[in-house]
Amino acid sequence: WDVVISRSVVTMDPVIPARAKTTNRLNLILAKAEARERGAKEAILLNLQGNLTEGTSSNLFFVKGDAVLTPSIESGILEGVTRAVVMEILAREGVVVREGAFAPDDLRGADEAFLTFTTAGVVPIRHVDGDGIGGGEAGRITRRVIENYEREVEAATLNSARERAGRSPASA
Repeated sequence: WDVVISRSVVTMDPVIPARAKTTNRLNLILAKAEARERGAKEAILLNLQGNLTEGTSSNLFFVKGDAVLTPSIESGILEGVTRAVVMEILAREGVVVREGAFAPDDLRGADEAFLTFTTAGVVPIRHVDGDGIGGGEAGRITRRVIENYEREVEAATLNSARERAGRSPASA
């Protein structure tokens, strides 16, 4: 996907804690509209300090060298379920994951990058603000994450189907 770093929308509201999941999605709607206007599928939001946080409906990861970087919870993100699964996958794979505060230029200079969504899984980032990331294709670590994530989803789906099939109508 192509993404943009939102020029005007920040994730942190001085009144509502960033980790609070609310129905007020105005900032996300505005950022998504900005992404579309700029020819991208997703917008990455900044916090009040100007650091990267998350997408309008995704969590952000990027690779520099052999380490995977992702904004920390303290940056003002919602901790996503898919984000947590991906972090477990990376740990099992022996990949160093660093959570922290990162500037937009850190992402622009990444070797590869990807987003995680509950609905779409793991999606590679091709361009940020029109600039290519890692040659514009999913990198080595991103491909490994996608393969492992898809295996986990398939296994969980099969296990769930087996559990449902094993229940009798009386116990359901």
